[in-house]
Amino acid sequence: MGTLVLVALGIVFWPLIVTAPDVRDPIVLAPMPEAPLIDRTPISAPKSYQADVEAQLPNTPAVSESNRCRRQYLYRRKRHHSIRCAAC
Repeated sequence: MGTLVLVALGIVFWPLIVTAPDVRDPIVLAPMPEAPLIDRTPISAPKSYQADVEAQLPNTPAVSESNRCRRQYLYRRKRHHSIRCAAC
């Protein structure tokens, strides 16, 4: 079985090892082509979707920072105690 594998490998790799590579086309060095011209005119700012919809949005109530923090604290505390944990 080992001999069969070695013969198969020899058949596959024999042309790669023994035969000389044939040169089809000679390598020709050409000068580098010029860089393409790029349009560098400034682009106008895109139109914002928010500007179209902003007039239709409802007014949000103004909430002070301390009140917002207090509500978040109470919500998290309530949620924490609703989950029966071993620490409580």
